[in-house]
Amino acid sequence: MAFNFTPFPVLETERLTLRALELNDAKAIFGLRTNKEVNTFITRTMLNNLSETRAFIDSISNSIVNNTGVFWVLESKDTAELLGTVGLRNFEIEEDYLEFKILGFLKLKTKQKFRYSQFGPVLETNGQFFALKHSMENSFREIEGWHQLSRTKDVFEFEKILAQRKIPSFNFVAMDSKQNIGFFYNGRIPYRADAKMAKSIIDDSSLEYIWSEKKLVTDLPAFINPENGWIQSTNQNPFSVMGDYSLKYKAPKKYVAYEQRLTIDRMSPMSY
Repeated sequence: MAFNFTPFPVLETERLTLRALELNDAKAIFGLRTNKEVNTFITRTMLNNLSETRAFIDSISNSIVNNTGVFWVLESKDTAELLGTVGLRNFEIEEDYLEFKILGFLKLKTKQKFRYSQFGPVLETNGQFFALKHSMENSFREIEGWHQLSRTKDVFEFEKILAQRKIPSFNFVAMDSKQNIGFFYNGRIPYRADAKMAKSIIDDSSLEYIWSEKKLVTDLPAFINPENGWIQSTNQNPFSVMGDYSLKYKAPKKYVAYEQRLTIDRMSPMSY
């Protein structure tokens, strides 16, 4: 279904006017999105200044121009005060048949609706919609990556192949024929505005949370021939693999959050 939000659909209730978001609203929007009480039950990145607020408004304006979403400001008719905001995102909906088997031989099919959004494929559960986005959803180069790794001659070449980020996960400990050893924290990890928040379900539909598959974190931890002379387990905090020697390199980064201990219960939020 095609949508067109030009001219902008201004709506009215008895008390409110629902109008377009404007740059003049920056101060009020900044106040709303930094108010702890307003954001008590909303998981989203806090704006730091008016410059970031204006960038947010620009992103909303672009979505309206491109007809991919619509966003209203709720303004009081009595006081002209900006009281809040509300928005809708466009789903692309297609219908197709889903085939399945019963008892191993009886084939059935049912017609299903499949929804897609800028945030990824959309699932509906109990009337709520969840979008899933994964860094490998548009990449099919993993097999090529594994093949190239198998042909490397030393840990230095191994590191260069891994840096292409064709393999979506797996951390590595490697040693070559000359007894060079290396630890490599690996993954197709997108650059995020707030990586810690991305560990949970994000209850927001702002375009600022859409990360790009083309902008991946490049400065992932890697250690070759460490002075301490040894490397241990890879499925943990990458700055603990060599004890105190590697801990000295630990520094917090807002755009990436390393798992302290990778377990099955952490795999679910990593998908969002």
